[in-house]
Amino acid sequence: MEFITNGNPSIYSTQNNTTLLHTDNITNDFNIVYINGKLDISLAEKLENEFTSKMTSQKNIIIDMSRCEYISNYGLYFLSLIVNKAKLLNIKIIFTSIIDKISEIFELTGFSNAIELAPTFEDAIKEYAFN
Repeated sequence: MEFITNGNPSIYSTQNNTTLLHTDNITNDFNIVYINGKLDISLAEKLENEFTSKMTSQKNIIIDMSRCEYISNYGLYFLSLIVNKAKLLNIKIIFTSIIDKISEIFELTGFSNAIELAPTFEDAIKEYAFN
């Protein structure tokens, strides 16, 4: 796993070659998180503290899921924890570019009803621009 913050990379290895790229200062308005590969328990546990610590900036978040190929039950639980914490902190999260099989999981579990979705990354940016 590769984790990038403010342009400074830190490398973490995972058994399943999952990569998460997080770039903090692309804009002053929001954080962008790219989740690539498999979001399972091993990745979620490693990312939980890192991810929630980024919420202290009080910036809204775009989560790009275009390269997330798999999500386990725990991965879904992890995302729900992030969404709930963001709501408590009055931080808006938009999920974008979700592939069909992940979108189907979000629909079947009802998770898509609890989150904001944008079809593309550009649509998510426009959503923040107008809110």
